[in-house]
This record gives sequence, structure tokens and C-alpha cells, in this order.
Amino acid sequence: MTSSTTIRGLRESQKSYVLGVIQFIFLIVSVSHVFACTWSFVAFMEAQGLSEEALLGSPNWIGYWYEGNAKNVDGGLYPFGNNHTDRYVLSLFWAIQTITSIGYGNISPLTRAEWWIGCVLQLGAGIMWTYVIGGLVGVVDSMTDRSATYKARMDQANDLIGQFTEGDNNSSNEAALVNKTVVGKRIKHFISRQRDLSRTNCYSSSLGEMFPVVDTLPPELQQLSTVLVLKPYLDTVPYLSSQHLDQMEQSRVALECKLFEFGIGERFFLKDHLHDIGRGVFVLRDGTAMTIRSSNLSSAASRLLSSGDAFGTDQVLLSDDIEGSRGALHFLTFTKIIFIPRDAILSALARNPTAWKESARWRLLKALILSRATK
Repeated sequence: MTSSTTIRGLRESQKSYVLGVIQFIFLIVSVSHVFACTWSFVAFMEAQGLSEEALLGSPNWIGYWYEGNAKNVDGGLYPFGNNHTDRYVLSLFWAIQTITSIGYGNISPLTRAEWWIGCVLQLGAGIMWTYVIGGLVGVVDSMTDRSATYKARMDQANDLIGQFTEGDNNSSNEAALVNKTVVGKRIKHFISRQRDLSRTNCYSSSLGEMFPVVDTLPPELQQLSTVLVLKPYLDTVPYLSSQHLDQMEQSRVALECKLFEFGIGERFFLKDHLHDIGRGVFVLRDGTAMTIRSSNLSSAASRLLSSGDAFGTDQVLLSDDIEGSRGALHFLTFTKIIFIPRDAILSALARNPTAWKESARWRLLKALILSRATK
């Protein structure tokens, strides 16, 4: 029972390709051991003993091998009597070269029984080796899926970049001053960094898209798993923290969250994305970003954000017609973002008036004062 629990725990805690490699190594070692012991036992039965006199005085594969290969060799194997290790190594060598189809031919059967048993063992070895090779191909294929996806995305990016036309360098419009070489390098850098640092292959994803197994779980396990993944980031927002919301309420908010990834040098203007993602709070999972007070690029940066920092916790409570709810983020490194939608926040506050009274309303008051002060 204990060993079964241990094996199940190992299976559940390791990645499938790691378990696959371990499984096939264990299979090869186990079968090689069984074949070696069987092959050695055949010689014992033929000679009715393991002494030098018995093995050399009757026809068997060990005596035949010793007479032809090791009799006059100093430091060679002496597979007689109590030298069990030498005899085992010799048998194991035959087993491995038989299983792997190498077949040097320096160890071969001699008697009728050895030929028959050798045929059976080689037939089993061929079947087992075919199974192992097929399994290892599957393991390697699963390990290279991500690499194949990366290569395909990079090829698609190169096709896209090949269609770029140069921007108008004589234009006074900043949007027209676009260098196709720089943009192409940024695209490739983003794809490469996403391969190295991320689980996804897209700019935006839900937790279910990032971890597809989430969508296959029953509702309670979905809620528990999402809150366990996102709880540290929800706790950075005072009125969404575990101090004001219980686990069930946090899980409801977590299920609505989105995950975004941005490349180095990108700017994200909140007002330009009100219709596709809406307003919300941005929490940095990894990376570094600079906040910009307004949508104006000339505005001074107001705050440096790093992993675990949140942006917009106060402003998200403002109504849409207040300018203080605008702003932008300038990403200084490849950055992963947890986006908490405003609708999910307002719904949580409506269900939890204590969170509103003790935290959120004071955050709103602060945001209102700051928005009026900056006018």
C-alpha cells in the first residue's frame, strides 16, 4: 500500500516526459537483469554447477566463451565459482547487446537448449526494444512540441516582417516614423522571450487557456486552483485581499482575471483598450514597468513597478468620465501581467459591503482628490 502511494505521488508530482524517461530506463534495466540471470542459469543447468571444472568440462556458453576469449588474458573476467560479479557482468553484457540489437557475436549459444532459449530471449528482446524505441520517440516528441511551436511562430513572424514597408521618414507625424527593422527585431525578441519565460504562445490568455486542465475540473476544484494560483496577486489589491474577501469570493474574482504578456519597450495606453479589455487593475507577475500619469507620452513617469506591484487599484474605482482613470504603462523588460477586470471588482465589492466600507471607499476618495488636484 505504501509503495503504491509512493508511486502515485511520484507520478502526480513529475512532468510526464520525465516519468516517461524514468519508466523506460527502469524497464531496460529490469529486463536486462532478468535476461542476464536467465542466460547465466542456462549455463548452470547445462554444466550442473558453476565451478571451473564443471563449466569447462561440459558444453555450455560460458566455457565456450572463456576458452575462446579470456583464458590467456591477464585481468580479464573469471566467471567461475564464487565470482558472481564477473559471471553477472558477462551475462548482462550479452543481455544488453541482445536487447539493443548490437550483437557483437563474441558470446553465443553452444548447446541445443541454449540455442532454443536464446531464440526465445531474442524474440522477447526485439519486442521490448521496439516498445522502448516507440515510447522514447513519443517522449522526445512531447519535449520538442514547444520548440516546434517556437520555430513555426518565428517562421510566421519572418513572413510578416517580409511584408513590411518602410515608414515615411519625411513625415512629421510620430506614428509614421516607424523603422521596419526595429519593429521586426522587437517582434522576434518578444517571441523568443515568451518561449524562454512563459507557458503561453499568445499575448492574452485566461487561466484556463494557460493551464487547460483547469477547464476540465469540477467547479469547486476550478475555484480552489485558480485562487491558489492568483491569491498572491489579489492580495496586492487591499479591498480584494484575504483580509476583506473569503476564499470563495477571491476565487470568483480570480476566475475573471486575464493574463497579458508585453515585450520590452512596449507602451500600453489604457484609453486605447477600453473597448477590447475594459478597465481594471494590473498586477505584475514578472518584469518591470513604468507608469505614465496620462496618455500623453511627454508626461513624466510617476512610478516604477516590479514583480508583485499593482497599478490602478485606486483609479479603477473612478467613473469612466474622470480623466484620472486614464494613464499608460511603459514596459522596461519582458513583463507578465495579471489583469483584474473592473466588473469583477465592482461585483465583489457589491457582495461584500465590509470591503467597500473599510477599504475601497477610502481608495476612491483618494483617487478623486488626486484627479482634481492634477487638473
